[in-house]
Amino acid sequence: MLLQVSGQTKLEIANRADLAQAFGELGVRVGPRTGPGARNHEEKEWWCLRRYVFTLSAAGQMEFPISIEKAERPDFRCKFGPCAVGIEVSEATDRSDQEAMTKFQQSGAPIALVGSFGGRFPRVAGSPELSWQEDVLGAVRSKSQDFDSYTDPLPEYALLLYSNSNAASHIHDELWPRVFAGCDPMNEQIWEKARSDLKRVAVICGPWLLMLEPGSVLSYPVQSGVAE
Repeated sequence: MLLQVSGQTKLEIANRADLAQAFGELGVRVGPRTGPGARNHEEKEWWCLRRYVFTLSAAGQMEFPISIEKAERPDFRCKFGPCAVGIEVSEATDRSDQEAMTKFQQSGAPIALVGSFGGRFPRVAGSPELSWQEDVLGAVRSKSQDFDSYTDPLPEYALLLYSNSNAASHIHDELWPRVFAGCDPMNEQIWEKARSDLKRVAVICGPWLLMLEPGSVLSYPVQSGVAE
């Protein structure tokens, strides 16, 4: 069931069979980075959340009933079963990489011309997989610092990242499982310095959802509840 509470969108979902009806058109599709019909930030947040919820539900990893309220800090305030969770959505992309990709897209040049898999320094030359891992680590460390500024904190948080970097664009969809197989060292780095209230990191990588938790690296084919 979809509600409007004080101008904010709120979903109440009793079970898996109600997911598609409750979400409706929220997050079904999103526009391009630039140009006519360009996406806004809220549209991208719903696009990511839809794939997170539908994918984990299809994998039997989602506890019902679900309550989802669109917020600002964090982006979503949720309950999965009895557990209250804040979900923060962000791109796993360095800011300079974003700026470079936007510039090249606006110019009509192919994204490969960005060249070094991103504008970061130091750069990992010739290795999009390692540059992508840098992007994920950087996003986790940067966004988790924001939790301290939330005025109404929740007991736990999840980071939901979208791999939209130049590095990720050089990894073909069928190669992601091989990349995930080498993620254990990165996962250890995430959790050895993680906040106690950060419980999981999810990363949308092409047609895959990567789930990172302490001692666990799992991936699932992305589901969205619509034929794609």
